[in-house]
Amino acid sequence: MNELSEFLKTISAGKKDYSKNDPKGKVLAEVKENVKSDLSELFAKLSTIQKQVDFLPEETQGKKEAQQLISEVLPEPSPTVNMSDVSKYLVGKSFQQPNPEAPTRDVDDIRKKIRYLEQWLGKISAHGPGSGEVRLEFLDDVDRPTAKVDGKYLKYDAASKKWIGDTIETGDVVYNTTLVETNTYTVVDGDWYIGVNYAGPVTITIPSSATNGRVLVIKDESGNASTNPITVSGTVDNDAGGFILQMDNGGIQMVYRAGWRII
Repeated sequence: MNELSEFLKTISAGKKDYSKNDPKGKVLAEVKENVKSDLSELFAKLSTIQKQVDFLPEETQGKKEAQQLISEVLPEPSPTVNMSDVSKYLVGKSFQQPNPEAPTRDVDDIRKKIRYLEQWLGKISAHGPGSGEVRLEFLDDVDRPTAKVDGKYLKYDAASKKWIGDTIETGDVVYNTTLVETNTYTVVDGDWYIGVNYAGPVTITIPSSATNGRVLVIKDESGNASTNPITVSGTVDNDAGGFILQMDNGGIQMVYRAGWRII
């Protein structure tokens, strides 16, 4: 706003009578009208943008920056400009100098700032204001002292209504159990313990590959495996034929390490 004020003072200081019939007077009159029109349009547009910025939530990223830019252009305390204050510098006597410089620099600066604010508000309209935060640890619903600790996992705590860091205890680990009551079953991701209780022979197909360290337990829960054998289909201990569990109430535990291994 300082540059604009200096510009208007220069106009006021350089007044001189020119007849409207004088060619120089006509040119200067056109310059005054153009400046007045441009300033009126720019300040009105900037005032509208300020209202949009003020309406945004306080936590909106860039709001303070936008308000600072507006304050550099608009006078305080009112966001509106009384054009009579501007007009008094643009009417009556004209410039003493016959070839005054046009005020393009001041007006262009204002235009650039308004264009920046319009682009900024356009992005917010398209994507929402957001918080601008890109680090999980600084979010309001994350308990930073517990979350930012090596070896901990993130879990939700209903009491504090925040995500906290916690350790995995042995008792917290619960393995999946599956009951087979049909004559066939194919092992799926997540299976750990497979209990078989079917009045007849059963075939269980295990995956050809798995993550090293995965464990499978197959157990006869019917107590009649000697009569109704459980066939495990797949490569186990390098045997493509698998194996047959035929012991009443018997069970087999396997771990995968470059293949299924009975342990």
